[in-house]
Amino acid sequence: MRCLLYLHCAIVLLILLLLPLAQATKGLDNDCVSDDDCYNTYEHCSISEKECIHKDVFPQEIMEFFGSIVLGLMIALSNAGGIGGGGIIVPIAIIFFRFRTKQAVAISNFCIFTASVVRYALNFNKKHPKKDAKIIDYSITMIMLPMVLLGSLFGVQINMIIPESILLGALTIILIYLSITSLRTSLKIRKKENLEKVKDDIPEEQRSESQEDKKSEEEKKNIQSEDLLNNDGDVCSIYENPIPPIPNSVKETSHESSKEKEGVPKVKKGTLLKSDNSSEEEKEIVSDEDSKDSKEKEESDVHPELAKIIWKEQSHIKPSTLILFPFLFITLIVLILIRGTSSVDSIVGIESCSAGSFVVLAILILFYVVMTGFNTILVKNEYRIKVEQGYNFVEGDLKWETKLLVQFILCAFGAGFIAGTVGLGGGVIFNPLLLSFKVPPQVASATGMFMITFGSLSNVFLFTMADYFHFGFGFWLGAYTALGTTVGIISVNKLIKKTGRTSYIAFILTLVIILSAIIIPIYGILQLIQDSNDGKNLLEFGSFCD
Repeated sequence: MRCLLYLHCAIVLLILLLLPLAQATKGLDNDCVSDDDCYNTYEHCSISEKECIHKDVFPQEIMEFFGSIVLGLMIALSNAGGIGGGGIIVPIAIIFFRFRTKQAVAISNFCIFTASVVRYALNFNKKHPKKDAKIIDYSITMIMLPMVLLGSLFGVQINMIIPESILLGALTIILIYLSITSLRTSLKIRKKENLEKVKDDIPEEQRSESQEDKKSEEEKKNIQSEDLLNNDGDVCSIYENPIPPIPNSVKETSHESSKEKEGVPKVKKGTLLKSDNSSEEEKEIVSDEDSKDSKEKEESDVHPELAKIIWKEQSHIKPSTLILFPFLFITLIVLILIRGTSSVDSIVGIESCSAGSFVVLAILILFYVVMTGFNTILVKNEYRIKVEQGYNFVEGDLKWETKLLVQFILCAFGAGFIAGTVGLGGGVIFNPLLLSFKVPPQVASATGMFMITFGSLSNVFLFTMADYFHFGFGFWLGAYTALGTTVGIISVNKLIKKTGRTSYIAFILTLVIILSAIIIPIYGILQLIQDSNDGKNLLEFGSFCD
C-alpha cells in the first residue's frame, strides 16, 4: 500500500518539476512604462521586459502575513467540510495578496491540488463507514474523471477570454445555489441522525415489544385476508366463518409455549451458549473455530467475478489507479503541448488557431468521450454482476442506471468547467451531488477531492502556459493549504469519533460555501467600481487567438 502511495507522490513530483518548462513569455495585458501603469502597489514595472510583474513572496507586507494565517484557518475549516476551499482561496488571494482575479484562480487551483494530495494521503488507509471497502469510491471516479478533465480544459479557455465582471457574477450565482442545496442536504442528514439517536435511546425491551406488536398485527391481517378465501380460492362470505374459533385453553397453551420459546436465547454464527460445565477458554476456542468455518464457507460461496470486485473495493491497487487515471492526465498534457496556445508555441510547430490546432482539439474531445463510454461499460458490467450474484448493497451504493450515469457525466463536466473558469474545487459540486444520493459524507468528501486532484493539476498546467500562475506565492500558499488541510481533517475525524455524527461535515461545508457567497460579491463590486473609475470596459471579451 505504501509503495503505491510513494509511486503516486513520485508522479506528482515529476509533473510539478516539469511545470516551469511550460512557463509562458506573455499572458495578462501587463505592458507598462512605469510602476504607475501597473494594477496596484503589489506590482512593479520591469524595465527590461516592459511589463508589470507581481512582487515576490519576500519581503512580506503586513496584509500578506495576516492573509497567510487567515488562509490556513479557512482551509482547515473548508477541508473539515470536505472541500478544498477554492471559494475561499480566490477572495483571500485578491484581498490580502492583491492578485488579479485570473491569477487568483490559478493559485486557487494549485492550493486545491495541494489539499487533495494531502487528503488522499490521510485517507489512504481509511475504510468505508458502512462496508468493508476503501473510503474512496473508485467506480464514481471512473465515470466522472474523463469529463472532469475535459471540463477543466474548456473552463480554462473560457477564463482567459471572459471579462472579470461576468466571472465574478457567475461565481456568486453558483455559490448561492450551492449554499441552498448544501443546507437542505445537511438538514436532511441531521434529521436522519436525530431519528436514529431516538431509536437508540429506546430500551431494548420496548423496541422488542413494539416489534412483536407490529408482527402480531401483520399476522392478524394475513389471517383475515386468508379467511376471506375458501378452499377453491373463491371469496367467502363474511358470515360463512370457514375457520372455527380457537378454544381458550388452546390459546393459553400456545401463549405459554411462546413464552417458553422467548426465554430460549438465539444462537448466532460463531457463538456458543454459556454452560456451567465449559470453561471460558473452551468457549473462545469453539467460537473462533466456528467463525473461521463460517467465514471460509461464505468466501467459498461467493462467485469468482463478484469476489474480484469485492477485492478491488478493498484495495487501492487496481488498473484504474495505476494506469487509467495517470493515462488520462498525461494524454491531456501531451495533446495540449502538441496543440500549443496563444502564449506557448506548439512542440511540433502547429500555429495557434490554425486548422491543425482545431484538429488536435477535436482529437482530445473525442478521446475523453470514448474513455467515458469505455469506463461506463466497465462500471455497468460490475454493477450487473453485483445484482446477479446477490451483492450486499448498503445505503449510498449507487445503482448505475442510464439516467444516473448521464446525470453524473454532466455534473463531472460542469465541475471541471467551474474549477477551470472560476477556481472553485470540484468538491462544491461533487459533495452536494453525492450527498443527495445518500452517499456517506466521509465517502463523498474523499471521492470528490480525489477526482479534483487531476482536474486542478491540469488547470495549473494550463494556467502556467498562459503565464497566470505565480510560482512563488503558489508554493507559499500551497504550504499553508497543506497545513490547514491536515489540521482540518484530523479535527473533524476526532469530532465524528466523539459524537458519532457525520452531519458536522455537511454543515461545515455549507458554512464555507455561504461565507464564499458573501465575501466574493462584496469585494467583486468594489473591484469593478475601481476598474470603472480607471476607464476600463467591464464587458470586453478577449480572444482565443490573441
